[in-house]
Amino acid sequence: MWTILNRIGAVASVIALSGLCFSPSWRTASAVTLVAIVVVYLSAIFLTSTGPAARHGKEALIRKGIQVIDSANRSIIMFASDMSWVHSYSASIRSAISRGVEVKVFYDRADTSEVATNRGLLRKLGVKVLMIPKDCGFRGTLVDHSSASSSILFVARKMRSREGASAKIGSSGTESSFNYACRVYNGTNDPDIVVLAAAFYDSLLQHSHDE
Repeated sequence: MWTILNRIGAVASVIALSGLCFSPSWRTASAVTLVAIVVVYLSAIFLTSTGPAARHGKEALIRKGIQVIDSANRSIIMFASDMSWVHSYSASIRSAISRGVEVKVFYDRADTSEVATNRGLLRKLGVKVLMIPKDCGFRGTLVDHSSASSSILFVARKMRSREGASAKIGSSGTESSFNYACRVYNGTNDPDIVVLAAAFYDSLLQHSHDE
């Protein structure tokens, strides 16, 4: 029963998240607060719906991400922020595109030199980089979302190593200060979770544009 309630709550979260992230009224204090609550809840659903998520260091996280990207046959959708992982994943992304896989990356409109550089590198690889008006806080990679049997969702959240709490975007500290909570879902064993992520993708696509 608790799992069912969690999944229902997750669906509601996606609907609310989509509306609030792109609503003209999102700048108000109350809307921003509600967005933050929904994002935290959505991430918690993905990472804890079937037990505690595995914790990894950055290198192990990258290896897992590469495995997910390399498994793609049709499409790769990445939910990102500053796209700082571009150097780690570039070889796998290039290989995927050479196989005919369509790759899309969503990012928020943060106007920094790092974002501009990473965006340019991804475009040179052949990635379609799409800007959304506000960072919704969700980080993950969705593979082959149109295929119910072979779809995969890889989600991760940066955590402080000692406290075990989520790290805020821009948190200070060396890389050794952090690890990552992550989980891989697939369309066979976790169809509702993957469908939920696909619905989130569809909503983002409607509110994004290619600069």
